[in-house]
Amino acid sequence: MSPRIATLAVLASLLFTVIYLWLKLDYFGLKNRRGRVAFLWGTALVTLALVWQYLALSPSYGDWFVPRAYLVAAILQAASMFSGIILIGVGLVRHDRFWLDSRRRIEARDRKLGILENLQHDARQPYQLLELLDIALREIVTSSSGASGAVFLANRTHRQFVLTASIGLAKEEIAALEHYPLERNIVSQAVELGEALIAPGFDFVSRTGEAKPSRFQSVLVLPLIAGGERIGGLLLFAEETRRFDREDARCLAPV
Repeated sequence: MSPRIATLAVLASLLFTVIYLWLKLDYFGLKNRRGRVAFLWGTALVTLALVWQYLALSPSYGDWFVPRAYLVAAILQAASMFSGIILIGVGLVRHDRFWLDSRRRIEARDRKLGILENLQHDARQPYQLLELLDIALREIVTSSSGASGAVFLANRTHRQFVLTASIGLAKEEIAALEHYPLERNIVSQAVELGEALIAPGFDFVSRTGEAKPSRFQSVLVLPLIAGGERIGGLLLFAEETRRFDREDARCLAPV
């Protein structure tokens, strides 16, 4: 096989691969697909290098430029080929990560929906309120790796929240949360608004009103509503920053 025919065979294989990815993997099917730009640029650079190689094998190629230009052309051709291969690889990796991230989001959503189904089943059982809150808290925390949780009920007479259930908290943290002020804080705000809220940290508050930062770097507060009355809140804590997001709030809000 002559070098020019071999070059055409490699170019045809490249184009076949691009078409295969286009059709079989639906590479360009979604608007938000990651890696498309890198893949297209890589394909263009490799194609350019192969076309130039085909032209360089022409018998009259040695008469096209001055002698010094051929070294520059060879360097540019090699750089184009090398860069193109890297960009194609980057595009494929980003494409694969897109599907992996999508699969993880779907699995996380299914897990949260499973939590809601279990809680709805438990809510139909003859449990007392405090027992049901404890079951709900354990169901949610068990399904959220690395998270801790607490349930507060509002005592509006004494302007405070009373801790009724907790999981994953140390003894001193439980003691600090036994009575939490019903004042201007994220727990009170979520309960009064009736909306789930997310914060980048959580402070314990002593009986004297002194705030003390906790080890938790992310907190999600879910208001508890019974018969239209805002009776308290369910809190999820995590030491990991940005552990909770709006998707968690939307999926768990029906609690």
